[in-house]
Amino acid sequence: MEFFRGQIAELWAKSKNEVASKNQPLSPPANEESLQELVNSIDKDITYEHLKKNADKYSGQAWAFTGKIFQIQENGGQTVAIVSLDVWGDKLMYVTADFTTDFVDKDQVYVVGTLVGNHSYKSVADWDVTIPAINARAILKPKDAAKLKTGKHVKK
Repeated sequence: MEFFRGQIAELWAKSKNEVASKNQPLSPPANEESLQELVNSIDKDITYEHLKKNADKYSGQAWAFTGKIFQIQENGGQTVAIVSLDVWGDKLMYVTADFTTDFVDKDQVYVVGTLVGNHSYKSVADWDVTIPAINARAILKPKDAAKLKTGKHVKK
């Protein structure tokens, strides 16, 4: 976990500019109807491996995933997080959101949003790291994701 400590503030400062430069404005949390429409528009053929190879190709497309929060911070009513899609932390997503949540490090979450390409930064260990990025419209508990996928009422 110390791998990312100290980096999140820098990532946060860069995230708003980076997302805006890709013409993907940060979005407010989705209402239930628009969230359902977003989930229904997800291309289920897009895998993490596709994004790792060329996330810019999928920029602007709806996507969702379940993962464990590796690190999360909030500032000025906005959230930035690194979420792991696997137990080893090898499949990481950079998540930005124009809202705050009650989630903390190590929480399991379901993220729904719009892909915004890659996000690159230099780690504390001085490694160049590039991971796919998503602008979240909602960050939910996995049990609420199941309800969303079936079209039932979702508690945010």
